[in-house]
Amino acid sequence: MKKEALLSTLNEVLDIVKEHVDFDWSVKLKDPRASKADRLLNYTSNLENFLRQNFNANGRGLTEYVRSIRHYLKGEDENLLLYIASERNRAVHVGVDRIDFEAFEGAYNTFVARVKKNYPDKVWDYS
Repeated sequence: MKKEALLSTLNEVLDIVKEHVDFDWSVKLKDPRASKADRLLNYTSNLENFLRQNFNANGRGLTEYVRSIRHYLKGEDENLLLYIASERNRAVHVGVDRIDFEAFEGAYNTFVARVKKNYPDKVWDYS
């Protein structure tokens, strides 16, 4: 999927979620001045913990976690997670300032918002 199409889809989903979800699912970091790199690592760690604890995901890293449980995930959620994993890997190799961090963070927040809607029996407790 091309970046522009993915961003458009993410923005549409985010708008729908904002209309229907009456809860603040955004991550609260202890230090509001945390760097992009710190936030990126916190976000991906939160996702890995969520997948491992709620779906028994296994592997080495977010991509392998997602692939190990893909049969439990809705297609859009799997795509969001794989996008987040690929951007995290790009950030590690080329630098966090060379990725579209706003799109990365938007994808993360979109997935977190979708957790309550799509997986009501799962627990998100990574604030």
